[in-house]
Amino acid sequence: MTLGHYIPLQYGFKLSGEHYQQRLIRYPGLSVLYYQFTAPLSDLPIQAVPDGCADILFCCTDMNPQAWLRGSALRWTPVFNQPGQTYFGIRLSPSVSRRLPFVPYQQVTGCKVDLVDICSDAEQWIDHLTQCPHFSDRVSWSEQWLIQNGVMDGGQTDMIGHSLERIHQTCGVIRIEELANEVHCSARSLRHKFNTEMGLSPKKYARIVRFQATLEHLVSGTESEWMDPGQSPSFASLDDDYGYYDQSHFYKEFQEFTNCTPKQLQFQLATSSSHHRPRSYSAIAHHGATSVA
Repeated sequence: MTLGHYIPLQYGFKLSGEHYQQRLIRYPGLSVLYYQFTAPLSDLPIQAVPDGCADILFCCTDMNPQAWLRGSALRWTPVFNQPGQTYFGIRLSPSVSRRLPFVPYQQVTGCKVDLVDICSDAEQWIDHLTQCPHFSDRVSWSEQWLIQNGVMDGGQTDMIGHSLERIHQTCGVIRIEELANEVHCSARSLRHKFNTEMGLSPKKYARIVRFQATLEHLVSGTESEWMDPGQSPSFASLDDDYGYYDQSHFYKEFQEFTNCTPKQLQFQLATSSSHHRPRSYSAIAHHGATSVA
C-alpha cells in the first residue's frame, strides 16, 4: 500500500461515539476516510492519538454549525465535543495532508484551526453539510468540495515525500542518517526541512508511524488475545517486531501516545460491543473500500 492510500487509526471516535458510520474511498493515488458519529451525552472527551495526518471535523448542529482542521496530535489528546451532537469527519492520508491548499501543514500540527479562518468557501460548505439528511449525502458533497479546492490534486515526489514513504514502508524503523543518504543531503538538513514542512521532526514522525503499526497489530487481534494479552505470543513479540529496545520502552511510548497500557486498550476492545470495535483500515482497503476510477 502506498502512502497516499494509508489511513491511520483513530479508535476513540468509534469506541466512544454513538451511531458511528464510515466509508473508505480509494481514488487514483489516494484514499479518503469519511466518518460520522454522535458525541456521547456525558462531558467526557473522546481521545485522539498521534497519526501523522489531518482531519476536517464538522459539528452538524443547526444552532451553531462549525468546522475545524485538526493536524496530527503529538501525544494523546482529549477532544471535547458538544454532547449529543452529530459530527462528520474527513481523514486524509499523510501525503495528502501535507499538500493542503488552505494552510501550511506545520501550522496545524498538534492543534486545530477554524476552517472559516483559512478557507474562503467554508461557511457555504458547512451550511450545506448541516442540511444534508444522510451520511451518504455528506460524503457526496464533501467529495465535490475536496476536488474543487484542489485537495485531490497529486504532487511530485520530493525529499519530504520520499522520506514519508520510506518511514511508512519500514513501519518507522529506519535511521534518519539512512533517509538523508537516500535523498542526498545531510541529516541536519533533512531534519530542518522536515520540521519546517511537517511541524515535527522525522524521528517523531517515525515514532508515530511505529506506534500506529503496533496499534494496528493490537486491533487486529482476537478476543481471546485481548482478554489475556500477557499469554499472547504476538503481544509479547511487539517490542522486537517494531524495533523497541525492550518491552519497557514499548510500554512507555504506548502510554505517551494513548494514556493507557496495551493491556488496558485490549481490555477496552474486548469489553466493547463488536459494533464499536475499530478495524484496521488496511484490511478495509482490501475488502471493504469503494474504488473510484
